[in-house]
Amino acid sequence: AGVSLPYADAASIPKWDENAVKALYAEGIMQGSKAGDGSLRANAKASITRAEAMTILGRILPQGYPQASLTGFSDAASVPSWSKDYVATLVELKVVGGSNGKLDPNASVTRAEVAAILYRIMDADCAKAYYDTTSSYRDGARGDWFNVYVATLENAGVIVDTRAGGYF
Repeated sequence: AGVSLPYADAASIPKWDENAVKALYAEGIMQGSKAGDGSLRANAKASITRAEAMTILGRILPQGYPQASLTGFSDAASVPSWSKDYVATLVELKVVGGSNGKLDPNASVTRAEVAAILYRIMDADCAKAYYDTTSSYRDGARGDWFNVYVATLENAGVIVDTRAGGYF
């Protein structure tokens, strides 16, 4: 927790999230973004795009994985250059696969999509050991497409309801 954050908007990072942001910054996983005035910002309360999420989550993987060609996606040209390597790696590893021939990199990512990516990144033995179908979160029903991902990640301690609101 001795990490100083360089973000101009660091005071807007919720206290319950501050240590996680510091850890992600210290590891180079989360870098922030430049605002119009040139300042570096965390934008902690803003939603992020699918490309940003794939970049952040791609940074948790070891380097050196092969990368898929993105030409099979009709919107491959809209994947930002700073994200292409991470997106291509996640596609090659079958962590992400797009939908209807598109990656939709500039759309906002959902919590369910992030849970799916995290689940697919998990080691197979870990996913098997923590596999669960029942989550304590009230915003995910047992039949939802993402329920197994959320329940398994919760059981493994990867996601935690730090605000005690019952929402993942």
